[in-house]
Amino acid sequence: MNAVSSAGAGRLPPITLTRNVADRLTGLAMTLEDRLPQEADYLERELERATIVADDALPRGVVTVGSRVQFEDRDSGVLHTVTLCWPADEDVSAHRLSVLTPVGAALVGLAAGRTIAWQNRAGVWRKLRIVAVT
Repeated sequence: MNAVSSAGAGRLPPITLTRNVADRLTGLAMTLEDRLPQEADYLERELERATIVADDALPRGVVTVGSRVQFEDRDSGVLHTVTLCWPADEDVSAHRLSVLTPVGAALVGLAAGRTIAWQNRAGVWRKLRIVAVT
């Protein structure tokens, strides 16, 4: 579960997380260390680069857990709309996507208009652009 920005290798778009989301992601990363080390490492790197804000200070248009997100698959042009959720609440049939999936982890903290490249579970690199966040 890796991500690099479309602007170039190693250059990631800025992300913003609330304190509550950052704390929960830290806890998830710690519990994943033995079972899913790659996912844990990715979460830890995302947390290190994130700007952390108070729970009531998240800027409008930034993806967080509970956000309804419309994003474009830049490789296919297909638009997707999902609600980002915690792992226990994931329900693909209801378009509820866990923050621990590769695309969910790529979405969290991004602002509308931002683009990111991310690696799916099959190891294929994809690009997405955030269209709208509600």
